Amino acid sequence: MKYTKRIAALILTVALAFTTALPFFASTPATPAHEGAQSAAKWLKWRNLSPKADEALIILAMARSGYVDIFSIGLTSYQSAVENYLRNSDYFKDKEGNIRYELYPASILSMTSVGKVANLLGSADLVMGISLQSNLDAIGPSGWAYALIAADCGNYEFTAGGDVSREIIVEKLLSHQQADGGFAPAGTASNTYFTALCLQALSNYTAGAPVAEATENALAYLLQQQQPGGEFTGTDGTETLTASAAVAAALGELGIDATEFGNGLLIDAILSYQNSNGSFSYTIGGAGNEEATAIGLLGLSSYIRFAGGSTPLFDMSDVYGASHNKLSPGMTTGVILSFITLFFITSSLIAFAVRSRLRLRKWAKLGLLDENGNRLSDDEIAARDGDIEARRRLEEAKARLEKQKALAASYNLPDMAENPEVLSARNEIDTAKERLQALYGTAKPAAQEPNESGETDLP
Repeated sequence: MKYTKRIAALILTVALAFTTALPFFASTPATPAHEGAQSAAKWLKWRNLSPKADEALIILAMARSGYVDIFSIGLTSYQSAVENYLRNSDYFKDKEGNIRYELYPASILSMTSVGKVANLLGSADLVMGISLQSNLDAIGPSGWAYALIAADCGNYEFTAGGDVSREIIVEKLLSHQQADGGFAPAGTASNTYFTALCLQALSNYTAGAPVAEATENALAYLLQQQQPGGEFTGTDGTETLTASAAVAAALGELGIDATEFGNGLLIDAILSYQNSNGSFSYTIGGAGNEEATAIGLLGLSSYIRFAGGSTPLFDMSDVYGASHNKLSPGMTTGVILSFITLFFITSSLIAFAVRSRLRLRKWAKLGLLDENGNRLSDDEIAARDGDIEARRRLEEAKARLEKQKALAASYNLPDMAENPEVLSARNEIDTAKERLQALYGTAKPAAQEPNESGETDLP
């Protein structure tokens, strides 16, 4: 009965623990942004189970969304491909043999987002690729912004021997700001996408007066560029998804609520480019595109991370140097709670086993176990204790009788039958025998008279 109660209590504890954990395994919050991000991440995952070395943007989008378990895709093969390119000095060449320098900062972001140290990938050092001004110039003006974002995402130091520093990049980016507050990649014509990209890169340096002022002017420029539907147009007036997602990312890095910026319709505008299957297109209603989906997902994730109080999109202190197993926020909490529950259950079982073992040892020491190692019942213990007491009294009576016999012999008194001490000893012997017989259920034998030597036939 007592074991049944303990088992029932343990089952109840487990049931209660998992019932408590269920809310953490529930679906994501029922908001359009969360639902859109989750469906986009799911669409990307099943189309990229074995990502290629040049698909850093897709890895980054899935990892920072929080809705994809990175272990479920071919992360190992992706990392190996990146390492092989660097090891063979054949890093991301196109069909014409030209090196795609833009994938240096992109790969730093993707690798760091999954918990890998970008300058310690075997024999590879991705940071080396952004530590030379010639490499950044080969990318174009955006390359300088990408390099600063990549360096800051994991707090990387530029490679010694290079000619790039954070101060040089900040000064370079500020030189692209125009009188209207926007940033222009070339000439004097500001554009939304490049302005948003520069704001992302400069977001960690707003404590300085020049950057703070430049940021304020750039935000004012963006307010003027927002369309009635909430979107932002690109350089040619058509790439609204890319520009809108870039602005959403910039606002997230600056700690600004995208749903309260301008007319408040920016997130709705991004979602308007999403198809029913979760994919995004560069044009509303167009066919799903992996790159467009990654861009749309990054824009949504930036807002979701801000709204949820997480680190900004490109602040990867939450994963830098940590495990690259990224689960959704709810699943992560649920898994942690499950491990805590499992720990307490295991600890309780171990404590119960140790306590039982110690209790058995104590019972064995006290003689409370039978020959099979089972604890004696209370009745059995009482009978055993009565047996011990009866035998003790019997031995004492025998000792007293022997003492009287010795005393009689010393005074040459052969007849001791009427001696009070002898009678008392004989009575105690008879009483002890009766107790033993009662304990073992045998018939009570007749009292025995002492034989010629003065002894009784006792057991």
